[in-house]
Amino acid sequence: MRTRADRDTIPRRGFGKPDAGIAGKVFFRKKRSQLDLMLNAQKLLVVGPSWIGDMVMAQSLFKLLKQREPETKIDVLAPAWSEPLLARMPEVHRSITIPVTHGELALGKRIAVGRRLRNEHYQQAIVMPRSLKSALAPFFAGISVRTGFKGEWRYGLLTDIRRLDKVSLDQTVKRFLSLGLE
Repeated sequence: MRTRADRDTIPRRGFGKPDAGIAGKVFFRKKRSQLDLMLNAQKLLVVGPSWIGDMVMAQSLFKLLKQREPETKIDVLAPAWSEPLLARMPEVHRSITIPVTHGELALGKRIAVGRRLRNEHYQQAIVMPRSLKSALAPFFAGISVRTGFKGEWRYGLLTDIRRLDKVSLDQTVKRFLSLGLE
């Protein structure tokens, strides 16, 4: 796990103070400027849940992500009804409405949303629901790291498949938080 000191410094040859590195090699470190941090801020897409109670609990994940990387921009792909709720969550940069109703496949609409999201250049997608349909938009957006729990034959759609341990993750909020951990 990276520490704040690791995130704020980058190895550079010939700059800064020497630091003992791996196998005795010396690395030079230079503090990152605020501009560097802003330009390299990670962009995450979170596919939100379809139920209001679950969306409220999802804020725990958003807070965890922001706590770990304050410069991260979190966009949430969710149903239209959740837009006013997401607007009140300071951790959420932007809510993106998915134009389908709960349970509707609407493959063409999901492909179109994914292609539209391709221009956003997200580094990671976190897919909170366990349905096959919820993993389609990040897949069609070409997001390289797509994290979610195993379920509904999502092999290939997710690149970081997590096993759901229902004993240790016995509450929905714990499950959501675990998706934000490495």
